Amino acid sequence: MVNNGRTYKINGIEYPSVTTVLNIIEKPWLAAWEKKEMAAALRTDLLGKDLPKDKLERIDILDSMIKEAKKMPRLIGAEAMDLGSRIHNAIEELTLKKSPEIDEDMKIGVASWKLWKQESGMEIVETEKLVFDPVLGYAGTADAIFRDNLDRHYIIDYKTSSSGIPSDSYALQIAAYAQAYPDVINGGYVIMLNKIGKPDFTVHKVNLEVCFKAFINCLGLYKEMKGGNLWMQ
Repeated sequence: MVNNGRTYKINGIEYPSVTTVLNIIEKPWLAAWEKKEMAAALRTDLLGKDLPKDKLERIDILDSMIKEAKKMPRLIGAEAMDLGSRIHNAIEELTLKKSPEIDEDMKIGVASWKLWKQESGMEIVETEKLVFDPVLGYAGTADAIFRDNLDRHYIIDYKTSSSGIPSDSYALQIAAYAQAYPDVINGGYVIMLNKIGKPDFTVHKVNLEVCFKAFINCLGLYKEMKGGNLWMQ
């Protein structure tokens, strides 16, 4: 099995990842966040500069500042993804009874997970579970499978966040994993782990049936667009 971030190659067959399929969903909140971060970067830069009186020189400086401000959302996003990945990896090692190195900026996220784990009372069954559906044609990696005291199994996905508000695509992601899991899944949850301030978490239960239908629609659209026959000669 090979996962290059966009597809999984399983038994010689290439499957799109669940997250790749879900990238076709419009994310208006992301564009709003990018505008906010760009404006904030530009404002900070402007407050720290003495602009020249010459209009042409001032325009050149402003154009340069705008160009740099456009880069900020991507840089901030990359830093957030890096932190999320490191927290995620530490959680995986902890579930495997290992002793990962916890950097200072990871401590709140890891402590948030420990708090959720303690309060949930559930037992880990599998971690980083590869799931795939050879009929529908998709694959993915579920963060963890947990079991409660009634022997019911749940798909769990961890997301680090400073707001605790999940994207709707997370719910579709969980539903796709649950459908492809080889055994019965009794429920799915997205656990939003706080990474700033104090350890905390929010739990969001997924409507698996409704969300899987939505995922199938996304998968169909993904395949149509990937097919490359949208334009007539």
